[in-house]
Amino acid sequence: MTAADFGPATAVDPLLTDTARRLLSSHGGAQGPADAERDSWSELMWHGLTDSGLVGVGIAESDGGSGGSVLDAAELVRLSGYCAAPVPLAETTFIAAPAVVAAGLTLPDGALAVAPTADELSAESSGSRWKVSGTAHAVAWARAAGHIVAIADGGPHGPVLVLVPLDAVQVKRGHNLAGEPRDTVLVDGIEATGTPVTAEFVEQRWRRRGAVARSLQIAGALERVLELTVGYAKERVQFGRPIVKFQAVSHLIAQLGEAVAQARMAAESGALSLGVHDAAISKIIAGEAASQGATIAHQVYGALGTTRECDLHLYTTRLWSWRDEFGGERSWAAALGQETGRAGTAALWDLISATGTENTHAG
Repeated sequence: MTAADFGPATAVDPLLTDTARRLLSSHGGAQGPADAERDSWSELMWHGLTDSGLVGVGIAESDGGSGGSVLDAAELVRLSGYCAAPVPLAETTFIAAPAVVAAGLTLPDGALAVAPTADELSAESSGSRWKVSGTAHAVAWARAAGHIVAIADGGPHGPVLVLVPLDAVQVKRGHNLAGEPRDTVLVDGIEATGTPVTAEFVEQRWRRRGAVARSLQIAGALERVLELTVGYAKERVQFGRPIVKFQAVSHLIAQLGEAVAQARMAAESGALSLGVHDAAISKIIAGEAASQGATIAHQVYGALGTTRECDLHLYTTRLWSWRDEFGGERSWAAALGQETGRAGTAALWDLISATGTENTHAG
C-alpha cells in the first residue's frame, strides 16, 4: 500500500513532479546511502533545482519566478518532505518568495531563510531602507541562505516585511531533532529592504503559509514512512512467514495508510485555500498523523528503526520536528476554536460540511 493508492488530491503536471522527484532524491538525499553528511546542506541539489526553474514555481515570470500555481508549489514542498531533501525549498518557494512578491518587493536571487516567529526583530525607518536589529531563533537553513525574510516590529509603522542580507549578520548554528539546520540569527543595526504590511498579511502569508508548508512536508514524509514500513514488513520473516501476514501487523499498516491519506488531503486543502479554517485544520491533522504514523512505523520496525543503518528514523525525527514548527496542534486548535466562536453558531454547520465561503484563492 502506498499513498498513490488513495489517488492524488490535486492535479499537478506529471512532468513537474517527475523532474522534482528526480532532483530531490539525488545528490545524497535521504534515499541515498546512510551517512553523517545526509542532513547537511546540498549545494549541488539546490543548483539543480534552481537551474531547472523549480525554485521559482508558483511565482509569476514577471515577478522573477517560473510561473505555475500555488498547487504546483505545494506539490514540490510535499515531495521535498518525501525525499527529506536537505535544501530550503519549502521556506524559499512556498513561504518567503510569495510574501516578498505580494509585498511589492524585488525577489532576490538565492535561497531564502524564514524567521518563523514574527516581531523577534525590530525595524526602524531609515529613508527608503530599514535599520533592523534583534535576534531570530530557529531559522531554518540560515547558514545556507542569501537573505533572511522576516516580519519585524516597525513600531508606529506596524509590522514590516524585511529582507536582511545574511552576509552582514551573525549566525549561530543549531539544529532540530532531525539534524536539520535551525540557526539563531543575530542582527545588529543592519540596513535592509523592507515595507510595512498589514496584520492580515502576517496571518495569511506568513503564519498560515508556514503551517501549511510543514503540513505538506509531513504528508510527504509520511508517504515515505508508509513505503518503508510496508517494504520492511514484507521482507522481515518471523515464525516462518513475513510479518505483514500477521493480522496485528497488517492492521497497523492499514492505520498508517489512513494517517497518510488524512495528512495529504488536509495539507493540500490548506494549500488550496490558505483560509484560517483550512490552514488550522491542515496543521492539526498533519501533526496528529505525524505522531500516529511515527509510532506505528517504529512498532513494526522495532529497535532496527532507530539505527543509523535504517532510513526510517530520518523521516520520523523530521515528523516529530515539523509537527511543532509554525505552531503545534494545540495552538492551531485554539486558533480554530476562537475563529469558530467569533463566527457564531450559524457558521458552524458551514464549517463542518465545507459549504462556507473560505478563501479559495491562495496568492
